[in-house]
Amino acid sequence: MEAATTQHNNDTHAQRRHWAQWVAWPVWATVCFLLAFLIGGIAYSILYVLFPGVFQDAALGNFIISTLVYLVLIGLLVSIARIKGVIAFRRLPALGTVGLPIAIMAGAFMVLFAHIISLGLFVIVASIAGLLFVFSHLRPHERTGTLAQYGIGRSVRWGDIGLGFAGYVVYFVIFIVATMVLTKIIPAYNSAQSQNLGFTSLAGIDRLVGFVVLVVVTPLAEEFIMRGFLFGKLRAAKMPFWPAALVVSVMFGLAHGQWNVGIDTFILSMVACYLREATGVIWPGVIIHMTKNAIAYVALFILMVK
Repeated sequence: MEAATTQHNNDTHAQRRHWAQWVAWPVWATVCFLLAFLIGGIAYSILYVLFPGVFQDAALGNFIISTLVYLVLIGLLVSIARIKGVIAFRRLPALGTVGLPIAIMAGAFMVLFAHIISLGLFVIVASIAGLLFVFSHLRPHERTGTLAQYGIGRSVRWGDIGLGFAGYVVYFVIFIVATMVLTKIIPAYNSAQSQNLGFTSLAGIDRLVGFVVLVVVTPLAEEFIMRGFLFGKLRAAKMPFWPAALVVSVMFGLAHGQWNVGIDTFILSMVACYLREATGVIWPGVIIHMTKNAIAYVALFILMVK
């Protein structure tokens, strides 16, 4: 009887650890996202003063800052493995360790909404709240990761490329069907709205740089961040596949900031998550992402289709 009770207590504790990680990893990704954009904004202000000629070109400046933000974001995400400290709320009950960070973040959002603080200060306060949660709920050994866990444990194979192209077809068919359904049931839904990239045309060297950043760098970075790091961490924390895929895909869609683009990227992410689960690597998802971006790039900036 005593052994059964001990086993039950151990199982309950393990489940709580899983739940804590399920929340902490999306929070960590969000904090890193906010901090990377804050750092990118500061870098843009400094570089614009130092190199005004480069950053007066909206497209080239955008490409430079986008690449910088991706590098900073990836660096922040994986840096958690080297942070060993744990924040202990010794005077708070277990619920308080969750409630305090949430209260701080909610308060920061309300004062931002009331225009009392700037967006930059909100990012700092929200990030502090998120860090309090992460480092009070993730133990040091849970923060480490392997290349396999991040979905890059082996090199690209021909089968990954084939699955990527097949995955693109599946994604595109689902997207077309979803668009038809949404335009029928939600008349205000604008499926033709273009994604806001900060520029509308490219010429000269910008075309080459744009191709490299949009078709190569962006898919590689975003697949590693979302389907590599975040999805890998959630699955390592024993979150079932479908909830993990939904969490990653909802966050990926929201990060794009527009309803039609968000739904598009949500569908792409779900297909990429499925292939990530099936193969253990992010490469099929990278191929889907590159194919999608390459087609959009040619249509928008080569053929000038509007």
